[in-house]
This record gives sequence, C-alpha cells and structure tokens, in this order.
Amino acid sequence: MNALNVKRMGLHSGWLAGTVFTVALLWLGANAPGHEHAHMPVSFLGMHGAPMAAYWNIAGFVLPGVLVAWFALSLLAPLQRDGAGMPARIGAWLLLISGLAFAGNGVFAYDLSEPDGPASKLHVAMLTIALLGFLPATLSLALGLRACPGWRTLAGPGLLLALAVLLSVAQRMTDLVPLLQGNPGYAQRITLALYFLWLALASVVALRSGRTRFDRP
Repeated sequence: MNALNVKRMGLHSGWLAGTVFTVALLWLGANAPGHEHAHMPVSFLGMHGAPMAAYWNIAGFVLPGVLVAWFALSLLAPLQRDGAGMPARIGAWLLLISGLAFAGNGVFAYDLSEPDGPASKLHVAMLTIALLGFLPATLSLALGLRACPGWRTLAGPGLLLALAVLLSVAQRMTDLVPLLQGNPGYAQRITLALYFLWLALASVVALRSGRTRFDRP
C-alpha cells in the first residue's frame, strides 16, 4: 500500500468513525437485555458486568475514537498544502485529543456499582474531554479555513453543527426538541450524532479538497 492510499484512507476515517459507532450501538443495543435507548446512556452497554461490555468498549468507543484520531492526523498534510492558517492546524491537534479521549471511554469502563470510583470518574472525564476538546477544535478549524475556498464548508455549515453540539452538551437542545424532555438517553445520542455528523462532513470536505493535491507528484 503506497503513501497516497494511506492518506486517502485516513481522510475516509472521519465518516467511518460514525458508521462504526452507529452500527455497534444499534446492534449491541438490540441484543443487550433490558437496554433502553431513551433512558440509558451509551456507557451502560460497556459498564462492568454488562453481558457484551468488551464488544461495546472496543467497537463503540475504542475503534471510533482511534478512527477520529487518525482522521485528525490525516488532516494536517492537506491543511498545510492548502495554506490553512495556524488555527486550523491547532484545531486538527485538538481533534486528535478528542478522538483519543473518546477511545479512552472504552479503556475506563463505567462501574454502576461505584459511580464515584476511579474507573467511573475516569470514564466521565474521558467523555468530557472528547466533547469539550471537539468544540474548540471546530472553532479553530473554521477560523483557519476561512481563506481556503475548498474548505469553507467547515467555516459555515460545519460551525453551525458545532454550535448544535454545544447546545446539546449544555442541555439546551430540550428547549428546541420537546421529545427529549425526560429522555436523557435520546439527548445524549443526539449529541453524539451531531459529533459524528460534523466528522463526516469534514471527511467529505477534506476528500474533495485534497483529491487533486494528493494526485500531484
């Protein structure tokens, strides 16, 4: 496999992360006894004692997180070649931190019997870092890409998606979607859906913008 194919695969990993997460959530959620998407956080699929915890922690957290991190690293070369500003490259590094923290959710499984225990606290910390690292990453990328014609989608619609993630994290999405009231599981899933939707958009933009760049000698 040559370097060109590796770079293309890295840029594809942005949309693959959300695909892997969604398939794992739907399949394992459907096969986990008593699991309710409306009321249970996704972490319950991987908590200590859950029947398919190992499968979820790998397929639902570690693998998507690694894919996000790979995508972030793969962004650096096309950003530099297209003359993106320093904020954009900083955004890519922040996105890398977000991906690694997301993977960390699978390493530190939540323990329902000890919600204040070290493993549970680390799990919550990893999810917090993943989402809070994502928000400044999107803002930095938007600021650094304003002058790059092929990337402006991330400075417009992409920034709106990031704002929607912020509203969701701040639990303000229930004001816009009444169905979410009393259904914290759905609210969390919308946050994660927006997170992966931004990554998919960034992946498509990067692939389109970088295609001719990668084809050059």
